[in-house]
Amino acid sequence: MLVSGLPYSLNGDVGAQARQVQKYATRIATALELPLEYVDERLTSVHAEELIQGAGISLSQNKGLIDRKAAAIILQRWLDDRRQK
Repeated sequence: MLVSGLPYSLNGDVGAQARQVQKYATRIATALELPLEYVDERLTSVHAEELIQGAGISLSQNKGLIDRKAAAIILQRWLDDRRQK
């Protein structure tokens, strides 16, 4: 299974960036012969920043950490959704 965050616009529309992500994720899933599922990634970076700041870590030089934490949030949302089904 390939899980990809999908950057919906704040009003829930699939915009240009989300369409680009869909194209890219589809190519990867096809190449790897994996099923593909999307997770709404709206505000995951904001949530990640809040968690990191809450842990007392400076954000000034931690873009990679924010991205990793946001990816973990996306995956956790997917796992939680599967558990509820």
